[in-house]
Amino acid sequence: MATNTELDTARRVAATYRARLGEHEHGVVLIWDSEAYGWKNILRDPEHERPGVLAVDEDGHVYRAEGGDDWNGARVWVVA
Repeated sequence: MATNTELDTARRVAATYRARLGEHEHGVVLIWDSEAYGWKNILRDPEHERPGVLAVDEDGHVYRAEGGDDWNGARVWVVA
């Protein structure tokens, strides 16, 4: 379960990433260890991310990649 602080940090990091790049207004920003590292046009392919990665959409909804492992990727995205 994500803490409010973790969710707030993820939203702030995502907003900074979107503002810096400008072209990724929609979709989700991918965050690991409180740092944005990528973007996807829609929330998809959890197996391409390691468990624990957060994804923040343009409305501020936060999702966490869960299950699986670092080698095979996560199994699902769940609401954080």
